[in-house]
This record gives sequence, C-alpha cells and structure tokens, in this order.
Amino acid sequence: MEHHRERLYRTDCIIIRRIDLGEADRVLTLYTPRRGKLRAVAKGVRRPESHLGGNLELFVQANVLLAKGRDLDIVTQAEMLDAFKGMRSDLVRLQAAFYFGELLDGLAAEELPNEPAYALLRDCLAALAAGADPAALARFYEFRLLGLMGYRLEVGQCLQCRRPLEPVVNALSIAGGGVLCPACQATDPAARPLSVNALKVLRLIIREPLAALLRYRLPAALQAELEAIGHAWVREPLEREPRSWAAFTTTLREAAGPRE
Repeated sequence: MEHHRERLYRTDCIIIRRIDLGEADRVLTLYTPRRGKLRAVAKGVRRPESHLGGNLELFVQANVLLAKGRDLDIVTQAEMLDAFKGMRSDLVRLQAAFYFGELLDGLAAEELPNEPAYALLRDCLAALAAGADPAALARFYEFRLLGLMGYRLEVGQCLQCRRPLEPVVNALSIAGGGVLCPACQATDPAARPLSVNALKVLRLIIREPLAALLRYRLPAALQAELEAIGHAWVREPLEREPRSWAAFTTTLREAAGPRE
C-alpha cells in the first residue's frame, strides 16, 4: 500500500501546451507551483465520453492526480479550478494566453520549481479574463517572467559607471541587460535610445504589483516603444522568435484599429 501511495501524487497546475498522441490520447505540458514544468499523458482524453476532457483544456487551472509512469506520468483524475472564461471568446486575449504559455514553456527547465512563475501566469490569465488591457499585461508578464528566470533588467543605475540613472534619454543595452547613461552609451553600439517615460514604466513593471501598471492608459507611441523593448528582451534568452508573437501582436493591432 505504501508503494502505491508513492506512485501517485496530486498537484495544482495550469496546462500550457498539448500535443495529440495516437487516436485518443494527449501529451500535456503542465506548469505546477512546487514541481515546475511537467509533461504527462492524458489517456483517452479526446474521446467524447472521457471524464477528463473538459478539465484539461489549454490554459485551465486544474487539480490533477498523476501516476508515475516509465517515460511520462499519467493523469488519472482532474478537477477544474478556474477556466478563465472571460478570455475564451476574445481572440486577442486567447492569443495573449498562447504567448504567455509559450514564453514559460521556452524559459522553464523541466521539474525545476518556481512558485512565483506559477502565480504570475495564474494572475495574468485571471487579469486577461477580467478584462485588463492585453498589451499592458504582456509587457508586465514578459519582464516579470524573465526576471524570475534570472534575466532581470537593471533599471536603477547605469550598467557601466553604476551611477543612478537621470530622467533624460538614456540607452537600453539588451546584450548588457540594462540601461546605459548618455556618457556611457558608446560602450554598446547596439544600445537603443530609451525615453524618460519608457524608463519610468519599466521601473513600474519590474518593481510594483500589476494593479499599479493597469491604472495607467499609455499613449500609443510609448506602447510601441515598450513593445519593441519587450520583443528584443524576450528573444535574448529564447534565442529565437516566439512562434505566438506575430499572431498576438497582429490580432492586437487589428482590434485596436488605426493608431492616433
């Protein structure tokens, strides 16, 4: 009996990826609070009569019972905790969820716990479902997730001379992982200009809770600057273009209409 108990374990999770396997099974990538990223198989989940099906949709928060398997663990029970329903009928919000899931999947090593990363994904999916601005959420998610994965952007002092940054046009060094003051800008020829307001918002994103960012309506030009920075910052550790990036940003722009 003791051996049987050791083979089974229960965990909360958010489903961030799924791949069909055979005629009825599905391989799921689960992100969990205390076990990190796991891959598991849900047997028969694609059959209409499956009792697991609806509880194991993409971007659902669920509590699952898993059995240890030789190659992949097996989902034996699943109870939905939150479907984040408010985002499911909105294409922009759904594309944002795909982007969030892909970033976490691409950055997280398997079975390396990171409870704050789990909480970040859960809170950002909940905010998407509650109607928060998807563009602002994406910026918050990008910089906070990368910070949790060891890629924290230095926004307090110059990377080179270590002096506090002044409220002037500085320069962002993606390769250096932070900001250069005007006097040190030449140390990275690839550094891009960083406006005073963009630096303020980056500090807000990196240091303050999500609610602080969502209180502001950012001008279109500032949104575009932050989007370009987020895109460059995400590509650095991933070493590739996120597959979901183009779909998310295109859908976002179409929904927003012409920029002022």
